[in-house]
Amino acid sequence: MGLLQMSFSGAVMILVIIIVRAIAKNKLPKRTFLLLWGLVVFRLLIPFSIPSTLSVYSLLDRNSTVWNVIAEMPLEDVILQTAPEPSNTSADKNANVEEMQSVTNAVPAVEDMSVISVWTIVWISGVVVCFAYFTIAYARCIFEFRMSLPVVHTFISEWLKKHPLRRKLNVRQSDKISTPLTYGILHPVILLPKNTDWENKEQLQYILAHEYTHICRFDMVFKMVVIGAVCVHWFNPLVWVMYALFNQDVELACDEKVVRQFGEKAKASYAQTLLAMEAKKSGLTPFLSHFSKNATEERIVSIMKNKKITVGAVAVSLCILIAVVVLFTTSADGEGIPNRDVEDTEILNTAATDDDNNMAEFEVPEVVTNTANTWVAERFDASSYLDWRVESLKHVYTYEDIEGMTLQVYQLNYEYLAENPEEVVLVGGMTIDEEGWLVPEYPNCNYLIFEQNGDELSYLLTLWENDCEAGSELFTDDLRRKLAEKDEKSYVSETDEDYYAVATSALATEVENFAQEIKKDILDKDWGTLAEKIVYPITVSGTTVNDASEFIELDFDGKLNKNFVDAIEAETCVEMFCNWQGICMGETGQLWFAAVEVEMADAEHSGMYQLKIIGINGMLD
Repeated sequence: MGLLQMSFSGAVMILVIIIVRAIAKNKLPKRTFLLLWGLVVFRLLIPFSIPSTLSVYSLLDRNSTVWNVIAEMPLEDVILQTAPEPSNTSADKNANVEEMQSVTNAVPAVEDMSVISVWTIVWISGVVVCFAYFTIAYARCIFEFRMSLPVVHTFISEWLKKHPLRRKLNVRQSDKISTPLTYGILHPVILLPKNTDWENKEQLQYILAHEYTHICRFDMVFKMVVIGAVCVHWFNPLVWVMYALFNQDVELACDEKVVRQFGEKAKASYAQTLLAMEAKKSGLTPFLSHFSKNATEERIVSIMKNKKITVGAVAVSLCILIAVVVLFTTSADGEGIPNRDVEDTEILNTAATDDDNNMAEFEVPEVVTNTANTWVAERFDASSYLDWRVESLKHVYTYEDIEGMTLQVYQLNYEYLAENPEEVVLVGGMTIDEEGWLVPEYPNCNYLIFEQNGDELSYLLTLWENDCEAGSELFTDDLRRKLAEKDEKSYVSETDEDYYAVATSALATEVENFAQEIKKDILDKDWGTLAEKIVYPITVSGTTVNDASEFIELDFDGKLNKNFVDAIEAETCVEMFCNWQGICMGETGQLWFAAVEVEMADAEHSGMYQLKIIGINGMLD
């Protein structure tokens, strides 16, 4: 759950509790409301919840305004951009590959962009201010209280003996306060005004019993947690309302305990004590528990209406607590509010159809989702990104009989989360959104191939194709080649002699020999020879290079990308991937080349070609 989603859910719970409190404040045990506020704090501070069909958000009308507010609630509402957005955004993910630019123009320059989240800055500033305010208020009080003196009185000494604690408890007096209070957790202190009537034992026992209850229940700890929620959600006015009501309910719960301890006959005298000790204070002391606060009238009314706790009241309290937990602390079920992001292991199991199967629908089996997750995770381990996720996975084609097998083809799209999105060089078909999620290659290009035997699927291989769809002649031909390589067999296609015809008029042997030369130059780090095989200008990992001398001047030794070298080293240079853009070396298009026309002065050589490198992706870090 995002911060605003948590705050919204907490606000809904606060409104519900305010209503319950107004109706049943004097009818239910006072600790019921403390437990309810605890549930609110849980919702405000814990960034996840359990989906439930009984959640109020699951029961909402799917078209309701509230539903849409929750479903679309962003983590960052305001974005200030000091420069234009890069052209490759997540909105381009579904663009048709055939509409992309040619490789010579497909490597965009990275624009300097500074994106500042105004919401994040404002929120952090608010948290710091609130935290500083509460901390300074507490520190100021503690500084004053340290000048207090121990109470030396027979009644106090006897009372301390009758009320032992595992923690050391002290009773002190100060002329800086006008009302009793408690502070401290490990070493709690009951601090009394210096002008306390030490001979009024009845009043003293009420005061000490009240403050002792605060100490036994660790109310100081709970107040700190509530203040933490207030600091995090300072922008939510209902959270401040919760803070005020929580403080009142803490006092009401202690009053209830004191009345039960001394009996119904003590109500009047205890109420008189409240009136006598009403504070005339200024400032805020948030971490302290006071004998009396500004809600004295409410406390007196509550004391006089206080009734003996019955089984029925306890049962009603439990029902209310359970109802709040089930309805408001849970989130919508799987069919409810859609999460904006796909979790690491979550797959979009979208049913897909194909023309050759009479539009038969296929669900994505678990073995396919597990394979997809493993496949993406293995590549993520070798990268420098923060996180990964499978963006989509769907069935796209069935081969009824290929090499004697039935094959199911699934299309996979995945993304990486960049640590520094502004430093990412977008090459090839890469795109990145404003949250830093990067599509590391052309979309809809990875295909997982599974063999089907009865109801069982077994993973065979992954095929990368960005210019043809499953079932097409070129895709099928490439699939047959991969299957042959997997079985260590030679494969001769009916279209072998025309395999590179879509990108060049060169013979296959020329293309493969040229690729072998490139591979050797890179592995030998012979940058001078490699520079002669390039058509200029060219973009090398986002840097525009205008001639061979500029290419040689690039700092290859300091910036050469190991993944690039590994991809070229693994390239067989035989039957490489090709399309209308050129011939690809490397699994995801690290290097592209094609036949380039040579402009000769004489007509005899007009229209002749040379094989030249036209694109280099990811060569430099």
